[in-house]
Amino acid sequence: PLYYDVDEDGISHGWTAVMKEAIKMTGPNFSTRRMAKEYARRFYLPAQETALKGATGRSGDDHRVDLFGMI
Repeated sequence: PLYYDVDEDGISHGWTAVMKEAIKMTGPNFSTRRMAKEYARRFYLPAQETALKGATGRSGDDHRVDLFGMI
C-alpha cells in the first residue's frame, strides 16, 4: 500500500499527496463557520420560531434575530 512506500527518511510522499488532496477537497465542509450556520438553520431558528409562536400565538417572523448576519 501507498502508506508503506517510504523514502530513506521514512516519509511516504505518495500518501502525503493523497492526504493533502483529500483535505483540500473536503476542508470547506468542515469549517466552524459552516457548522455554525448549519446549526442555526437546522436547530436554533426552528426552536426560536416555536418559542415565538408559543409566546405570541402567531408567526415570529417579525421578531426573528438575524443570526446569519452575526456569523
